[in-house]
Amino acid sequence: MYKRYIKNVSLKILFVIFTVYSFCMTAYADGDSCISGLEVEYTIPESSFTHKVKLWREEFFENNPGEVTDIYYLSLPYGAKGQDVAIHYPVEYDIAIDDITLSNGKFNLRLAEGQHTLDCNGQEYIIYVFYLSDIPAVYLDVDTDIEDFNKRKEVKTTGNIAIVNDGILEYEGPLEYMKGRGNSTWWDKDKKPYNIKLEKKANLFDMGSAKKYILLADAYDDTRLKSKIAYDLAQAVGVEYTSDAVNVNLFVNNEYYGKYTFTEKVETDKNRVEILDMDGIIKDMNPELENLADVIEKSNPDITSYTPNVYLWADVENKPKTTDGGFLLELDFAVRYDNNQCGFVSDYGQYVAINSPEFATKEQVEYIRGFYQELEDALLSDDGYNKNGKHYSEYIDVESFAKIYVYNEFSRNLDGGISSFYLYKDVDGKLFAGPVWDMDSSFGKIGSFNGRDVSQPEGIAMTDAKDYTNPSVYSLLALCCKHSDFRNIAAVQWNECFWPYVCKMTEDIQNMSAALENDIVSDLIRYSEVRTDSIQSVREAYVTDIGNLKDFIAKRIEYMSRYYDKDTHFVQYCSNGGQGIMIDVNTYLKNNTATVSECDFEYDDIEFIGWNTKYDGSGKWYYPEDSIVMDDSDVYLFAQWQGQTGVEYKPAPQKNLTILQRIAEYIKSVF
Repeated sequence: MYKRYIKNVSLKILFVIFTVYSFCMTAYADGDSCISGLEVEYTIPESSFTHKVKLWREEFFENNPGEVTDIYYLSLPYGAKGQDVAIHYPVEYDIAIDDITLSNGKFNLRLAEGQHTLDCNGQEYIIYVFYLSDIPAVYLDVDTDIEDFNKRKEVKTTGNIAIVNDGILEYEGPLEYMKGRGNSTWWDKDKKPYNIKLEKKANLFDMGSAKKYILLADAYDDTRLKSKIAYDLAQAVGVEYTSDAVNVNLFVNNEYYGKYTFTEKVETDKNRVEILDMDGIIKDMNPELENLADVIEKSNPDITSYTPNVYLWADVENKPKTTDGGFLLELDFAVRYDNNQCGFVSDYGQYVAINSPEFATKEQVEYIRGFYQELEDALLSDDGYNKNGKHYSEYIDVESFAKIYVYNEFSRNLDGGISSFYLYKDVDGKLFAGPVWDMDSSFGKIGSFNGRDVSQPEGIAMTDAKDYTNPSVYSLLALCCKHSDFRNIAAVQWNECFWPYVCKMTEDIQNMSAALENDIVSDLIRYSEVRTDSIQSVREAYVTDIGNLKDFIAKRIEYMSRYYDKDTHFVQYCSNGGQGIMIDVNTYLKNNTATVSECDFEYDDIEFIGWNTKYDGSGKWYYPEDSIVMDDSDVYLFAQWQGQTGVEYKPAPQKNLTILQRIAEYIKSVF
């Protein structure tokens, strides 16, 4: 009896709670219907283009329907400030803003920046109005449900794009498609990056006429500026074909999407990577080509595409005679190496995707695969020569590689030389490093990964960086840094190219961040990067993040300047017939002491007996933990093996030295 009474009372209490909850949720749902139907309209001066934008809530509340908030936000373009805007809302609701009653479903009103009170059928909401800065606004009107679209990266949609720059409608036209892009950002973040392709080529933001452009979300970067400053840095130091990057505010289907970086797509074309457009040539010769998967072939169908020496090509009917140029390559690790794309795996285990030409013929793939393999063999050797007697400098433009190395080292880019790393080769030419790409994991954002701590402003990481997924494989940049002559050129690059520009980076960042504060604070709130009901707290957090970025860069400049002192020298360990790689990441000045390392090389079952400054053991002997007092030159230590007479070591011939190498030698001789 007592238990039945308790049960009945409990059920009544639950019924009352459920009824109250349902009433509250119905009221909020009713209010939310009012809010979701409310749009603010603004017409671009001297244009027929009309912009509408909806109110928005933080992504946290959008993703958690059970959570309730009375705070909504409205992000309006710069040109709307101080102007009347038209407020549209469902006519069945009674609406008042700051005690001003609206009527007839549309009302013109001038909204000040800051907090306002919205009354909708007796339910009050707080609306905070942001006026964004005068950076360009990009408006996408796509022909699909955007929420569903953002869940499926492979889906393409058509639509239209409009760009308003400096208060003027700069461009308006149809999209051939818009689709998702990226990897970790797309799957891990609410803020999505996008590829867009115009129906006709257009010169957007003076980037040069093209169809394909990219909207970077910068979702891993709380400052939302690292992509922009990274591309600006690359252009300033002379990295060829670096993409232009423009800060923009993005609106999709009348919804505010935040501050994005609008940039060029890395591709071979006029105004992009300007090498022979082999991709266009093959497609012109084979107009029926549409899907690479229909014509792709594998060198050995019985084993996986991820096996060293396996390569993939397109079996096309009409083949161009040219095989040695028009290549845009991308180095990446296994999980990002697409076995539905032309490419190859080197003997060492490096995954190389051929981005252009997309339909690379067997002859083209075999050529570039052989070229890359000869380069790799030269880099893996002690003296920089492969079995054909050719030095690595005969395969690569050493200056461009050294520049890209220093760029990634300075920016502490986690992916430097490992992922999203581009190379290009024109007809009868060498491989060049670049353009740079994917820089949101730079300048101290990421901590320790695979033994590399790049979160702090001091230290060297790229010199001995390894593939994330295969720790036995060093990156291509690390293989270059194995050779002290390459690192000497890198030192010249820092002192001659980087130093004059990086000293003003912190000032540029301060000016940019101050101008874009409203844009980025609005963005951070939109995607719940800072969970707080206080907008002032978000502003303070943003200012702190910018201060940390400037401090990081200032300390990084100081460290790199010490590291690349004009009198720096290196210790190079040579296997002398053994297998493996050893890299001393340290630099030394005259009279500094270097500590000799243990031997990491292996030579079958032959015993390591010490180090010598000559390959044949005729020089000075050193043993692990010994000290070397550096003079004014690099030191070469050759592994000595029991009963092994050594192999000939050939320094790079003078005829192969670049201008910058000669400068490096001159600096050494003078100072």
